Amino acid sequence: MRNVIANIPKFSIGGRDVLTGLGLIPQKVMALFLMDWAIILLLLPTNQTDVYIMKRIVISLTALLLTSTAWAQLHYGFKAGYGLNNAVAKNQHSSTRLGLGYNHGFYLGGELRYNLSEALGLQVALQLDKMGTTPNVEAGAMLEGLAKMMGTELKGLGQQPDSLLASAAQLKGVAMKGTINHYNISLPLSVRCAFGQLGITAGIDLRYTVSSQVSMSLKMPGGVTLEDKMLEQYLPAAAYVIDGGTPPTPGATMTMQKFHDDYLLRRFGVGLHVGADYELYDNVALQVAYRWGLSSTLQKRWNDALMLQSRSLQVGMVYMF
Repeated sequence: MRNVIANIPKFSIGGRDVLTGLGLIPQKVMALFLMDWAIILLLLPTNQTDVYIMKRIVISLTALLLTSTAWAQLHYGFKAGYGLNNAVAKNQHSSTRLGLGYNHGFYLGGELRYNLSEALGLQVALQLDKMGTTPNVEAGAMLEGLAKMMGTELKGLGQQPDSLLASAAQLKGVAMKGTINHYNISLPLSVRCAFGQLGITAGIDLRYTVSSQVSMSLKMPGGVTLEDKMLEQYLPAAAYVIDGGTPPTPGATMTMQKFHDDYLLRRFGVGLHVGADYELYDNVALQVAYRWGLSSTLQKRWNDALMLQSRSLQVGMVYMF
């Protein structure tokens, strides 16, 4: 490892190393930073083909950056910002969309830019971000929307949407409130077109959810609120309906977090993004990006009935070396 770092070529002008000469981050430190990210991704589980592909992309990019020819055209930097997120539920057989509440959170990471020419470049970022939604809706209205979206699937199961609509009518006035946070490692891959100080980017997103945070409560018309702990007694039965297996024992409970992670959450996702950056000062730019998921954040078992796709508007700053 030491020999690899020692042999990284200097990026110099007039015989002076630009990064160290200006008191900025030395190349050796930057190379170690890239290798650390590659090691982090290596530690992720490899039981999914998608995650394996994501790892190979990052490791290949890291190896490329350690070559002298690529280093000369490379710019790198660090970025941080704020995102406004929500999620949209939809069904492939219906045009109905059910929007859930907005959520927000910070993101931070690193960015690498490889110039193919003065006007065209390739860009990759590796960032930690929080995405999710905050459902705050009337349970009856949400169930009614689901019944309209899932009508085809309900008929296929020998049920009628009217039965679900009847259940929705019984839940009128019941408020459902919750929070769903997904903490992700994201890898946006972009093509960047430069127009002076302005850059326009577009590309694909690869996302792996490292952890999540879930809470849910129901507020009844009479003012009684059912919190997570009260709802947990119903989750083992719901898990049995979804996955089969051994029927739950009387009095069994399951945490909302475990139910979400084991029966709902799909950890790997793919999406698209468009964005722009504008250089405000030397090496400092304002960035804006809109990201939307193509794959559902729900497990594949739910795809025929319901898909939940994330949306995010991110605004931040980037410092490029």
